Amino acid sequence: MTTLSVAAGLLVAAALLAGCCGSQNCDTCDPLGTDDVRVAFAADTLSGGGFYRNELRDAYLVRYARRDLTGTTDTIRQGKQAGGRPPLIFYGSGYGNGFGFRQLPPPPALLPTSGATSYSFTDFSYRIVVPATGQQFSFSELETASDPGRGCCACPRNTRRRFVLDGQYTVADGSAGTTTYLRR
Repeated sequence: MTTLSVAAGLLVAAALLAGCCGSQNCDTCDPLGTDDVRVAFAADTLSGGGFYRNELRDAYLVRYARRDLTGTTDTIRQGKQAGGRPPLIFYGSGYGNGFGFRQLPPPPALLPTSGATSYSFTDFSYRIVVPATGQQFSFSELETASDPGRGCCACPRNTRRRFVLDGQYTVADGSAGTTTYLRR
């Protein structure tokens, strides 16, 4: 086989592969968090199910050391955080109106001085408290998994996003469940 015929063969194979990949729809990629549980407050106040921005000013999140909502670890508030930690944002840009649990800063006990190098947000449970409305939303037993993707659409895809929200087992697998909206 000559060098010219090998090069021609590689060129034909590349063209066939490009044609195959060119017909693939890769819109199912979830670049914002295949292995995250994202939460936002519903903003549709006309239907009576949404929240007003001023109702969320004093909202905060309590993180628990165990997956069963026991053993308070820390509280994350909106606005300025102690120790230069980033604030929790319920209305913001980037992630849209909401946040992902994976985005949260590590608990103080796991900061660099403790020697811990990593932690998983699924090891904890969470409660979001909205004092202005007297509501609380509890998240426990969080599970996530993703597939790295293969072939033409080699982008990560969520394969499991499950949790218990206020006592109800919730399945939000795949790209359709990227954000859970909290309602009144």
